[in-house]
Amino acid sequence: MIVGDDSRMAVDEGRVDVIPVFLSAVPLLFKRGLLKLDVAMVTVSPPDSHGFCTLTTNVDTALSAVISAKHVIGWL
Repeated sequence: MIVGDDSRMAVDEGRVDVIPVFLSAVPLLFKRGLLKLDVAMVTVSPPDSHGFCTLTTNVDTALSAVISAKHVIGWL
C-alpha cells in the first residue's frame, strides 16, 4: 500500500497497518507466518471447461496468499 492523501488519515488513526517491505518479500512473510492471513481475496480467470481457474497476472504474491490463508475468495 502506498500511503497517500486518500489513506493517510486511516493510517494516522490506527485503522490501517503499514509494513514497509519490498513486494518481492511478501510471499516470504506469508510462508514464515509473520503475516497471518484469515482471508485471501484474489482475482481469478473464468473457469475453463474442467472448472479450473488461474490466478491471472497476480500469481507472484497471490499464490503464496492462497496457500497461507485460512479461507480463499476468488472473483473474476
